[in-house]
Formats: sequence, C-alpha cells, structure tokens
Amino acid sequence: MLRELGLEVRFPGRTFATADHIVPTHDQSRPFEDSLAEEMMASIEKSCREFGVQLFGLDDPARASST
Repeated sequence: MLRELGLEVRFPGRTFATADHIVPTHDQSRPFEDSLAEEMMASIEKSCREFGVQLFGLDDPARASST
C-alpha cells in the first residue's frame, strides 16, 4: 500500500519485520512448497530492502527457533 500511495516508512530505524505464521513449521528450505507462502516471503524481503526496514529473516540468530 505504501508503494501504491507513493509513501515511505516514516521511521525505518524504529521498524522491523519478521516472518511468522506463513513460514512452514518443519521444512523451511526455499522455495517453500506452498507457493503463496513463498510469494509472501519474497514480497516481505523485497519490501524491507526497498523501504530500509530491518528483517529478522529465517536465518537470523535473533529469530527464535521453532525446534
């Protein structure tokens, strides 16, 4: 929506993103088997790069392990 409205994240240094419910529980290898989950993950990665938002991705040590 930000892109559509030509807006930016107001405080990118105070904003972060993390992959959560869309990520498969057992097999997190990419690309995901679920094409919608893969599309959403790729979208959040692109948006975070574009808007300067920190992403705690799947391989980030700050992200809690599901195992």
